[in-house]
Amino acid sequence: MGKTGPGIHLLRAFALLALVFIYVPIGLVVLFSFSSAEISVWPIEGLTLDWYGELFQSERIRDAFLLSLRVAAIATVVAGILGTMLGYAAHRFAFPGKGLLQRIVLMPLVVPGIVTGIALATMFDQIELPLSPSTIILGHITFLIAVFFTTVFARLQGMGVELERSAMDLGASELRAFISVVLPNLRLTLLGSAVIAFTLSFDEIPITFFLTGTENTVPMLIYSFLRTGLTPTVNALATVSLVISLTPIILAGIVGLHIQRNRRAA
Repeated sequence: MGKTGPGIHLLRAFALLALVFIYVPIGLVVLFSFSSAEISVWPIEGLTLDWYGELFQSERIRDAFLLSLRVAAIATVVAGILGTMLGYAAHRFAFPGKGLLQRIVLMPLVVPGIVTGIALATMFDQIELPLSPSTIILGHITFLIAVFFTTVFARLQGMGVELERSAMDLGASELRAFISVVLPNLRLTLLGSAVIAFTLSFDEIPITFFLTGTENTVPMLIYSFLRTGLTPTVNALATVSLVISLTPIILAGIVGLHIQRNRRAA
């Protein structure tokens, strides 16, 4: 093996600095959530779980968590169905405007969330649809569809159509071939897309800001608390949100490893 040059050491140093820059602030939020002081001061004078107790005793915070989970779950399922259908249609069929469709679907990922939020709020106002959790869900679906579309379409392009056509040659209908051949090969793709979509929806602020009614999601509640200053309660709320966001990612990784091991064993 050759000698390690100074460029490699410099690259590692930059990588380490980047990791420190990203993760140290997150670690401080978690650490300060256990601080016994009512303000975030360093060094920490003592440790306590009182701030987490306040979270679980607050009906307002519990309602915000339940709303965020419900919005993220429904938006992810609906966007998953629509995004998968659009991705499959763009892969499998030729139709007028196919190229335009692929670009339009991706627009919500390109357009700033604040613009999407204002546009949707204006549309809901014109059709006299009151702002509520339903409007938040509709807003989240608009950009989550693109998440599923891009990943599903890319996976299908890599798969090709040979397996599906072989199943149809053996007598399977188009629907049976899709369910028996295409969907099993999309399991990991759909799982990964669902995790990303759920996390994006749970943490979404710009679009939610314009579409929320009288009920707040967790990110909106944190934003409202920050107007009065950064407190340990806010840090505790942010820490719980972080745990909820990381949980599906960890579970998806475990499931993905299990599926890959089963494939290798087979």
